[in-house]
Amino acid sequence: QLASNPLKGFFELLVLAAPTNQVSSVAFGQGLTLSTSGTASKFFLEALDSFGNRRPGGEDISVVMLNKNIIETPKAGKVTDNSDGSYVVEYSVTMAGGYSILIT
Repeated sequence: QLASNPLKGFFELLVLAAPTNQVSSVAFGQGLTLSTSGTASKFFLEALDSFGNRRPGGEDISVVMLNKNIIETPKAGKVTDNSDGSYVVEYSVTMAGGYSILIT
């Protein structure tokens, strides 16, 4: 017996996703590789554990764009949490050129 309940029948078990794994997580969408100056662009993130399970629950994710050609203040992207382990990142930059995108 377990806590005065007979040990027969089915029990419900909730298995949660493991911690977010940066190697398993993915970023995708046109705004990840191409944008036009002054135009809003977006791309998507999926926070996954090492087994490929989505990690819902409001991870603190930040995204900045760093211009590769000049020293300037990094441009922050707006991250929207879809509450299901997926995120939308929206940004707009006005200086043409190559950028590095840093996701933390």
